[in-house]
Amino acid sequence: MDSYDDVRIIMDSLDNSGKPSSLERFSSDLLHQASDQVIAGDLHNNYIRKPKKKSLEEDPLQLCEISFDANSWSIYKVPSPLREVNEKAYEPNVISIGPYHHGKEHLKTMEVIKRNCFGRMIKQSKAEAQKFVSAIKTIEKGVRKFYEQPLDRFDSDTFVEMMVLDGCFIVLLFQKNDYLVKNLRRLKKGTRMEIFYDLLLLENQLPFFVLLKLYGMIKMSNVEIDEFPTLVFSLYSKDLLPGPEICLPKKFPEPKNIKHLLGFVHSCWLPSGRKRHFKEAEAKANAKAKAKAEAKEPIAQRLRTFICCGREQEEEGSKRSWKFIRCATELEEAGINFVNKGKELQYKEWKHKKGEEVQGKKGKASLFEVDFTDDGTLKIPTLRVEDNTERILRNFLAYEQFLRGSKSTYYIGDYVTLMDSLINSGKDVQLLCNREIVVNSLGDDEVVAQMFNKLGDFIYPSDDFNNFYYADIFEKVDKHCKKRRNIWKAKLKQDYFNSPWSFISVVAAVVLLLLTMVQTVFSALSYVHPQ
Repeated sequence: MDSYDDVRIIMDSLDNSGKPSSLERFSSDLLHQASDQVIAGDLHNNYIRKPKKKSLEEDPLQLCEISFDANSWSIYKVPSPLREVNEKAYEPNVISIGPYHHGKEHLKTMEVIKRNCFGRMIKQSKAEAQKFVSAIKTIEKGVRKFYEQPLDRFDSDTFVEMMVLDGCFIVLLFQKNDYLVKNLRRLKKGTRMEIFYDLLLLENQLPFFVLLKLYGMIKMSNVEIDEFPTLVFSLYSKDLLPGPEICLPKKFPEPKNIKHLLGFVHSCWLPSGRKRHFKEAEAKANAKAKAKAEAKEPIAQRLRTFICCGREQEEEGSKRSWKFIRCATELEEAGINFVNKGKELQYKEWKHKKGEEVQGKKGKASLFEVDFTDDGTLKIPTLRVEDNTERILRNFLAYEQFLRGSKSTYYIGDYVTLMDSLINSGKDVQLLCNREIVVNSLGDDEVVAQMFNKLGDFIYPSDDFNNFYYADIFEKVDKHCKKRRNIWKAKLKQDYFNSPWSFISVVAAVVLLLLTMVQTVFSALSYVHPQ
């Protein structure tokens, strides 16, 4: 009998009876049949950056003994208003993870692969299936409370089995397990990629500490704290997200602060700490300078200012009205130049390697790091718009709507607000494509415009404009557009200096005008002084 026939026998029995009579039967059957033929092998494809953190020399399971608030949800259902705008964006296409979409007909193919991979893993690792079952069983009550809706339709055995199969599949997927890779190669290439996108759906999540616990059990050796996060980051940081490659952070979030896979990728995708820390440092420097200036004032003057004007200054400081910018085509008419920030940084890095001194930073730009210079140049990193771009953005947007208590968490929502402001029609998309800011893989510019115009539906940004990530840029752009001289300069450039031939025509016209004036002057002089 083939070494995998034992698992298929279980699958056949499951297909006939619907599900095992109990979870103990599921685990004991796998354990009993796996003992007939044990295949030694290494489950771990080493793509792990050597972390500098202390390893857990004791039981790896202690890595995952994380306390959690049992009264708060972390894995939510998408609100109805968001779902009604584009329901398919929140539905898995290939694989279900967790209870919300479990058992749907079009996702059953991957259920077979999950079971086959789990059975194979048990054989290779010489592990006991009951050990995985018992580990999840002990935390079942807490895991259930991570989900928003009651899970009464899942009895204890079914729920634990689902957690084990789904969690082990995710761990083996990021470990690039050989047997799993062979199974996935039988699927279409597009289907294989859909798996990774399905893992980023808001309703398709497992608690992250469950994944860490299963990872420690599968590896069965000393586990570094950021080993599994590094595996996840190495895959999603390159081509799966619609922006430039994400730079490896100096430090991953603490495991206790990671709720699920979507939340982890979200935290890694945020703007670089350099820019966030720069804004904080700038605010502190301004406050320090203000305090220093006030210290030089006479005591009587400070007292008078505090009594008479303190309230007015407080009210003025708290008020900052929202500023909105025009679309890309109108901004260009107002003299705004659009530049691909990533291309600029690559050029600077190339010049730096040649030994030339270059002002400005080197490296790759985060998708969210947009700059506006004094000469009217708006620098925006590249955004790739592909088939799954809308799904990714919508699920991150929905996730951000549930974040509370932080003034700096709505980066993706703020970015969508920026792009929605720049894009009103296909002409705006065409302009951004010509500047290599948007890479349109969908083909139709109007489709991209409609996507951004609808992304912001029922997404509520921060009430305080001060918390808007691009507030300074919006104000600078708005101020630039209100200066008439900038509009006149742009109009002159677009009408008379937009091509070499136009420039030559203008020069010829000016020369002709000068010659005509000279001729007129000499004619007048000859009339006044005939000799």
